[in-house]
Amino acid sequence: MNTSISFAISSDLQADKATVLGHATAMRGVNRELGPLLRMTAPRAYREMTLFDAPVGQPLFRSFILLAWFIPIDFDHLSFESIDRDSGFVESSTMLSMTSWRHERRVTTRDDGGSRLVDRIAFTPRLPGTGGLLAFA
Repeated sequence: MNTSISFAISSDLQADKATVLGHATAMRGVNRELGPLLRMTAPRAYREMTLFDAPVGQPLFRSFILLAWFIPIDFDHLSFESIDRDSGFVESSTMLSMTSWRHERRVTTRDDGGSRLVDRIAFTPRLPGTGGLLAFA
């Protein structure tokens, strides 16, 4: 039986909320976060869009996850449960390595004008015993 795993990561950033949201919701920004070891592909039509332009509640596209920018190691059937232009999104997808993947990303403004980025991840690996390894990655 596969067990769901969840964790949260938060980062306090000097950039304002709008700048962080702009970076964190564009494929270019996602790939900067994953780099230099990983990259997610996107069809040409989606490469310049932000996640705020994505439809909610339906599959968007299949994204291959590439190691060293060219070796496919997984894929993600990308879809969104919700998108909030003021705070972030909730992605809910399936992957080759996971029966479920849920990524909630929220950005809030701090008192000093900076921002706090919080990612909550929950997933269920397809292969028993791989959850710890996948969470570490």
